[in-house]
Amino acid sequence: MSSNFTNPQTWEDMSKIMYSPYYAAMAHRQHGSGIMTEKEFLMEKIELAKAIFQASGGRDASYLEMLLTADSLATTPYGFGGKNIISQKYQYDHEAVILKIAQELKLSDRAQASLDKTNPTRGHMEEGILFALRHLLEGVDVLSPEVKKEYVGFMTNPSPSMSVQEFKKHLATVSAPADQAERIMAQEEKARFVVSQMNPNTKNPLKYLLGTKEKDFAQLIPDDGTARY
Repeated sequence: MSSNFTNPQTWEDMSKIMYSPYYAAMAHRQHGSGIMTEKEFLMEKIELAKAIFQASGGRDASYLEMLLTADSLATTPYGFGGKNIISQKYQYDHEAVILKIAQELKLSDRAQASLDKTNPTRGHMEEGILFALRHLLEGVDVLSPEVKKEYVGFMTNPSPSMSVQEFKKHLATVSAPADQAERIMAQEEKARFVVSQMNPNTKNPLKYLLGTKEKDFAQLIPDDGTARY
């Protein structure tokens, strides 16, 4: 965690996030794209967001870092394939889930308001970057230096030469790994099995999945030597 958290409230929110089971789970392999863990991807995303923030005139990116970290807590395990299966089974909605987690962790009122895309009072630069990246990074699982540079250029250009949707399509052509479709199928297979083995009495199965470490998933998946994430 950055040592530049000068605002006590931001520091307190970040501490609550980092001591949560959701943050711990992000460091494990199944909470990732199959290329990197969700925690590794978060670090890449924070680096990108800070570059956009600074290029846009921002000075203290600590609040932005906290928001991005909180937002990542709601990322489903097993990458894009896992998201497909979990969405089908539990009507997964990232925006609704992260607000519930923020309430559970008792994050500050300001943090909860910033994470709520429907909040009419939001509008700070940090929130704009958070929601723009959440939208633009959907379907992206690796951030090369070239792609980061493109993001910064697009996000800081007041008159972009293409729309957000056009930019997303462009990024998909240059950033999607060649084996992505095969990995997504493998992720779906593993996620489907884990979901099928879930205890029907689990109070909140979706939040259980989001906060469960790899060793717990491993107890559900047969060790046949073919496990792929």
